[in-house]
Amino acid sequence: MGSPIRKLGGSVLYGSLEDEAPFETVRRLVQYEDYLLRLMRDAGLPTPTPYGVVVLTPEREYLVVCEFFDGAVELGDAQIDGAVIDDALSIVRRLWDAGLAHRDIKPSNLLLHDGRVRLIDVAFAEVRPSPWRRAVDLANMMLVLGLRPNAQRVYRRALRQFRPEEIAEAFAAGRGVTIPSQSRAMLRRDRRDLLTGFRRLAPRRRPVRIQRWGIRRFIATGRLLLISALLVAWVYGNSLAVNPETFGSNAGAVANVVDVGAPTCGPGPAQLRQLVLMAQAVPQAAALPCVRAPSDLVAGRFRARDGLSTFDVASPAHTTMIRTSAWPEPSQQRLTVVVSSNTATGTMREVPSDQAGARKYQGPPAVTVRAGTEGITYVFPLVWGSLSYIFAYGEDAYFSQRALAAVGLVSREELRRTLDGRWHV
Repeated sequence: MGSPIRKLGGSVLYGSLEDEAPFETVRRLVQYEDYLLRLMRDAGLPTPTPYGVVVLTPEREYLVVCEFFDGAVELGDAQIDGAVIDDALSIVRRLWDAGLAHRDIKPSNLLLHDGRVRLIDVAFAEVRPSPWRRAVDLANMMLVLGLRPNAQRVYRRALRQFRPEEIAEAFAAGRGVTIPSQSRAMLRRDRRDLLTGFRRLAPRRRPVRIQRWGIRRFIATGRLLLISALLVAWVYGNSLAVNPETFGSNAGAVANVVDVGAPTCGPGPAQLRQLVLMAQAVPQAAALPCVRAPSDLVAGRFRARDGLSTFDVASPAHTTMIRTSAWPEPSQQRLTVVVSSNTATGTMREVPSDQAGARKYQGPPAVTVRAGTEGITYVFPLVWGSLSYIFAYGEDAYFSQRALAAVGLVSREELRRTLDGRWHV
């Protein structure tokens, strides 16, 4: 019946020349194969005699019963002489005369039985094919025959049944995408360039274009591009996740992530994801800030990119405000937590720290959190190793104390133990 990917790829590669309707059911496929076996038998082609169809499971499994060629061998494994070459080429001539194309001529579909060549697997044959289809059948038959003797001998025998111009057209139409995969594999192992050899023997002919555009092909190409874009987006989205064993050393892996909510110090999957993204964005961080639970503060927007990660918290009265991009005025009671790999204390004054293992500074912002920041701002870089944690907020001292009390720290080692190799974002 052919896979959807094969159908889509065929439409993109061949355009209108591969314009075939898919079989919607297995029953339709079996009926078509039985019909073609009878049609080819009536045309005198050496195909298996059909005896009917057996229903195994209605609408799911069917069996086409036909003649069995006992003792037959594939043409690729048989001894090929002049009589066999003539017999095989006559099959193509009879296909042409009957208005048929097999479309899958390869060694496994050509059997030598009692000195005669037999043609099998006709399910994908075509009735009233295009001249291009007919030419491809001839090229593929000559390539199969050329694998055993040589191109010169096959070409001389072909001239007995086909005109030089017909052979030239066949190899002008035949190329990699039109040759069955089994034949392509055997040609690679043979190491002879049979295609070029046949083209040199035949009259010169410009290659036949197989990429012809039509409405069907435009639609198929658009679908393929859409699928590719979705696949790239999916791969890119999954690339933001990190290996728990290496997330501390892959700097620059985070391009730009925007999320709703702030990482809490609890074990929830969404919070773990934000903590890991923060650790990945700023690999120098020995510890990561988070919002302690329970807290009466509202989490705002989380951001992460190479070298910088931020999130906001605010009082419940300003829930709508913190979900916008506008920078809050000093009276709007909003705390922005910034984790940066490039933080300097500058002229800030050191004050007693209320965070164990950290140093605390106060003064004008040493790092610009957002352009156009106005009003009085307090910045408390909590230096842990080579990293500073910046807490920027308005002049409301009461809110500042509550906000700072709500922000805690999770060490990188503690996060690694929590993940325990189970991170699959």
